[in-house]
Amino acid sequence: MYRAAFIAFRTCHLARLNLGDEISIVAEMERAGNLESVGGKRFIGNLYHDAGLHSGANIETEISTLKQYTRRRQLAEALVSASTLLQKGEDGAAVDALKAVTAVQRATSTPPYHFVGSLIDKYTCLRRPLVHGLLREGETMNVIAPPKTGKTWLTLDFALSVATGLKWLGFDVAPGRVLILDNELHAETIGNRLPRVAEAKGIARDRYENKIAYELLRGNLKDIFTLGPMLNALEPGYFSVIVLDAFYRFLPKDTDENDNGSMAGLYNQIDAYAEKLHCAFVLIHHTSKGLQSGRAVTDVGAGAGAISRAADCHVILRPHSEEAAVVLDAAPRSWPPVLSRCLRFEFPLWTPAPDLDPTEFKRANAKAKKPEVSSTPTEPAKVEWTTTSFVAALISQSPKLKGAILADANEKGLTDYKAVKFLEKAEATGQAFRWSNGGNKPPSFATIPQPKLDLQPKVTGGECESVFPLKETLRGNSHSDTHPRRKTKSQGSVTS
Repeated sequence: MYRAAFIAFRTCHLARLNLGDEISIVAEMERAGNLESVGGKRFIGNLYHDAGLHSGANIETEISTLKQYTRRRQLAEALVSASTLLQKGEDGAAVDALKAVTAVQRATSTPPYHFVGSLIDKYTCLRRPLVHGLLREGETMNVIAPPKTGKTWLTLDFALSVATGLKWLGFDVAPGRVLILDNELHAETIGNRLPRVAEAKGIARDRYENKIAYELLRGNLKDIFTLGPMLNALEPGYFSVIVLDAFYRFLPKDTDENDNGSMAGLYNQIDAYAEKLHCAFVLIHHTSKGLQSGRAVTDVGAGAGAISRAADCHVILRPHSEEAAVVLDAAPRSWPPVLSRCLRFEFPLWTPAPDLDPTEFKRANAKAKKPEVSSTPTEPAKVEWTTTSFVAALISQSPKLKGAILADANEKGLTDYKAVKFLEKAEATGQAFRWSNGGNKPPSFATIPQPKLDLQPKVTGGECESVFPLKETLRGNSHSDTHPRRKTKSQGSVTS
């Protein structure tokens, strides 16, 4: 039974026909006379269905295939007719039959390109945003982090944000359903962790229990291709996001993740799933060994370079110099560049940490040295800076230029980034005040407000006293010898 079907597949392949064309396989088996012996057209249909090669989700593709087969049949019939007429000597009729062949060829041939005008008219806007700034419908996003960093907690947080439409790590999220295909955790672990994250985010169970779906594959692993039947059975558009956690366990057996061709093929299959299901895919993956602080964003992640290039968004987490903190960077394809930001793990959530400097990555530890015996006193402990201590140490009642404040902060061990943040907070909380120096000159800062110049005349004894007494004095004594710039001839100088 299966041998006959295999022979039909092989024949179509050698004839350069479409292997996914069920109609061609049926026609080939009819020609070979073994279609009914295997169970007829129903057997072939069931074979395709079980393999996930077609479903109601791709009816447009099936219709297109049917049209192509019909045109091929028309072309074959026209060629047979022309050949028969030529053998009978009916040249005129044969010429007409050949013209029919040409007409069929023109009807069946479509150019393998599109002019840009039709694309502009057809696609007037980008695809629907799912995570603003990072991800759209039909796209694929990598989330890369070192092993044991807390990627699962991050995934659960993401799923809850999708289910409820709450922000995720500071990014706006469109509400929808999410399916998580997890091949690492036990059901007990998921059942314990998800409510903890929901409670920390202040989300009631009834807001997410019918929005987040799980398929646990630990002990029953499936690769990207064998997921086909399950994914093809889903209703297109039902889930807005499908998460694969962890990506490395979805690689087919004996696949080398460092092979660009293999990785490109896997992402191509994921793109096909995303297009068919009208959803986005999020792949949770790990970094290679060692610190990644010196690498470009798209170079971070274990495996071939095609992993970052094939994805529509590449999100990475790298350890920050502060314990339990990371730096988030992202390289999206359909969004503007994303500014680096810091996150801090406050169990069980990763939360934005705007007080941290995203340029301060964790560095490799230097080789440990033996402590040297010294008679000098030990250095004071590292200062824990606050906005109040920053103002007390670097700003006074006398206005100081911003550049001078940053320079003094550098000498005390603060980076420009942290110093600017403290200065902004000090100004926002009224602990420091901005002084204008006029024009385009840089401002100064002091602990007291800048005095305002009073241009109103002062009233003393019922008379207005000018705010420019010197000018009045000069005006009243303009012909006097006491004018500061006028000297008499007897003093031996020319009058100014």
